[in-house]
Amino acid sequence: MISRTVRNSTANVVGEALWGFQSALVTPATVLVILLNNHGADERTTSLISAIETGGLLLPQILGPFLFRSRSRLKQHMLIYHFIAVIPFLFAIAAAAAWPGSSQSATRIAILGCFAAYIIAIGAVVAAWNAWFAHLFDVSIRGTVSGIIWCAMAAGGALGGLVSGRIIHTWQDANPYPWLYGLAGIIAALSIATYWVIDDPAAQEPDPPRLGARELLARCRRSFADGNFRAFILARILGNAGFCVAPLIALHFLSAEAGSVSQDAVVTCGVGLTIGAAVSSLIFGRLGDRLGHRVGLASGFALLLVALSALMLADGLIGCAIVYALMGLATGCVAIASQNLQIETCPHDSRISHLIAGSLVIGIGGAIVPIIVGSVAAGFGRPVAFACCLAASAVALVWTLIALRDPRHPAVPASST
Repeated sequence: MISRTVRNSTANVVGEALWGFQSALVTPATVLVILLNNHGADERTTSLISAIETGGLLLPQILGPFLFRSRSRLKQHMLIYHFIAVIPFLFAIAAAAAWPGSSQSATRIAILGCFAAYIIAIGAVVAAWNAWFAHLFDVSIRGTVSGIIWCAMAAGGALGGLVSGRIIHTWQDANPYPWLYGLAGIIAALSIATYWVIDDPAAQEPDPPRLGARELLARCRRSFADGNFRAFILARILGNAGFCVAPLIALHFLSAEAGSVSQDAVVTCGVGLTIGAAVSSLIFGRLGDRLGHRVGLASGFALLLVALSALMLADGLIGCAIVYALMGLATGCVAIASQNLQIETCPHDSRISHLIAGSLVIGIGGAIVPIIVGSVAAGFGRPVAFACCLAASAVALVWTLIALRDPRHPAVPASST
């Protein structure tokens, strides 16, 4: 008989690989940027993508405990929710991109609106999903399993990015974007269906007492009272200020000053995001289980510094590929480390409340900073915006090294003399 751990790991790997494939078909950092750019979007509009991605994923997480109350039926409720409230927006974007005769501004608003709704719908389920994932695997292997899953998602994403680039190249004189988003919706449905085979250990357990708004607020206050958790939150906000430049990378390399790289080539180079994330998440997932995940967070910020430095110096097709690969490596390190650090810094018995507390603060910063960066890029030029992001990333690295303590290595109290 296949063990529960193997079964659940396999289902997660297959599901995330399919989700990574569909996500890369319509990667916001490349495909969505190009689609909006084709409809007249400038730097300010493009930077809204990062604001929506970060704020939309994190801020709605406060809804999780109220939308997904049943612990024993959590899996079923979350999967049905995806079919009803998440996946349809991919088809809505496909329809908006295909709608004939609409003005460019109306199309931009419709596409961004549907994208925002899609991300917000995902954000509402993220905290519940992460808490459920943490319940499936023991802490001793969670980092390793997370790394394998992230690697599978990134590998699927690499294939999806290559397929997306090929479709755009083949249909460059037509309009491939409705087909890309429609295909993404179909693959997303297959991905979510895979999770039905998960053997949830809590399926036969009674539901815990429901967490009301007052109890949620009380546990959030306990989370914020923890100094190490506050240090983690600030590190994430500073790091996100560096990562929010991602949508502007495509605009940069499409421009004449960076070599006028073709649209399909930019999308293909964007595969470096997923390949880099696959490599680093696999390595630092395992390394985090051995040394603690603070190592991965600091390494990710260091790689982000290298990526932003390359962005300010490189041009052409090779430069584009290098920058995306470095950004992917940085993203994988920070993602796998942040997922585990946010879980492990919980100082009380309600993990979902702790996840929500951090996500709210990080999400507010993540929604505001990209708008500022986009305004700087529009008003003073992209190089100035890149330099600001580079500086924020440097501060994030220094802060992580001097202020953040790894939860797996608690401080040893000084002995009394």
